[in-house]
Amino acid sequence: MTVPYQTKKFILKPLSLGLGIALGLSGFSVQAHSLSDELDTVEVEEDGRGKDLIGIAEAASQGEVSQKQFEYRPLSRNGELIEVVPGAVATQHSGSGKANQYFLRGFNLDHGTDFTTFVDGIPMNMTTHAHGQGYMDLNSIIPELVEKVEYGKGPYYAEIGDFASAGYAKMHTMNRLKEGLFKFTAGEYDYYRTLAANSNKVGDGDLLYAGEFNLYNGVWQVPEDTKRFNGMLKYTLDRHDWGMSINGKAYSNSWTATNQIPQSAIDSGALGLYDSMDPTDGGESNRYSLSSNLWQTGSNWKNDANIYALYTELNLYSNFSGYTRGAEGDQILQTERRVQTGANVEHTRYNKLFGFEMDNSVGLQFRHDQIMGLGLYETQARQILRTVSNSDVGVTTIGAYFKNHTHWHDKV
Repeated sequence: MTVPYQTKKFILKPLSLGLGIALGLSGFSVQAHSLSDELDTVEVEEDGRGKDLIGIAEAASQGEVSQKQFEYRPLSRNGELIEVVPGAVATQHSGSGKANQYFLRGFNLDHGTDFTTFVDGIPMNMTTHAHGQGYMDLNSIIPELVEKVEYGKGPYYAEIGDFASAGYAKMHTMNRLKEGLFKFTAGEYDYYRTLAANSNKVGDGDLLYAGEFNLYNGVWQVPEDTKRFNGMLKYTLDRHDWGMSINGKAYSNSWTATNQIPQSAIDSGALGLYDSMDPTDGGESNRYSLSSNLWQTGSNWKNDANIYALYTELNLYSNFSGYTRGAEGDQILQTERRVQTGANVEHTRYNKLFGFEMDNSVGLQFRHDQIMGLGLYETQARQILRTVSNSDVGVTTIGAYFKNHTHWHDKV
């Protein structure tokens, strides 16, 4: 007997649904039985999600994410903080000390060329960099101390400036901690991480201090041998209608690269899946910064300003192509030392015209990068064979902007 189509549909659906419920309940009962005495209550707070900026933001592609949303998110690398931006992905190659590879809405942003990030007002993207224009290394951030991340996607924001054709992120670190923080993590493949942070009242302000130390070898035949240190010291004074902060940071990292290897070498048995063509690839990176942020508000206006200075250095050894040069290999060294100084000033007025609320902002930006020893070398086992180029470069950027934001309607 032929079963009518509608009847077939009626019979198959309960069978599939019933099987799914049975499997789901079976898995749940086992989990609940084995973990019922170990799990604490999980509280979901509404304000931990992305802030609703309808009527505030210029576009639906803007948002703000607080620490509560990513506090318990496992991060395999610091650059994954960018992934709180919807549609953004951060991956990694060539070791834990190199800047991440970023993607947004399916587009490859390289190491940050088309996406800019600010941390406490300091631009993280590097102009005329030894490895690539816009190089954005976020390894100097301690994720637990990021209070919020503001983001925007698209090239619509006058105040953001360079490297922001795909979007931006502004990360703000905490001014104070409710209680001291100490973490020690140990895992497989010689993973060790220690974090200590606290804050105290000093005079009329708050002093926050933190240190992070991380070691990791990874699954690789040649250990990654990552040694990373992060330190932070921040003093904040908040007088309600005005305030300031002074922030000092230090970062140091060394690692052995985990570069790509040819499939043919794996197929022939010459290399294992986690092996390396050149065990001397890797690098060292250091970053030291000092910055100050000032703000002031009135009944219908506000002022924001920041000034910063930083020193960075990078030695990056890479062998992407193998041995096309011959037996000495194709390893190269990209290196630079940089002193970066800059300042940003913005004044905003809140007005009303024909019944519409509007904000008018005018800003001025200045940045100077003095790059010493911007070099490219052919090397073997980290020993220089030939100099391809070696330059000293000065890059000065000055920008001015005016921005009008009119609130036409709550829905527009």
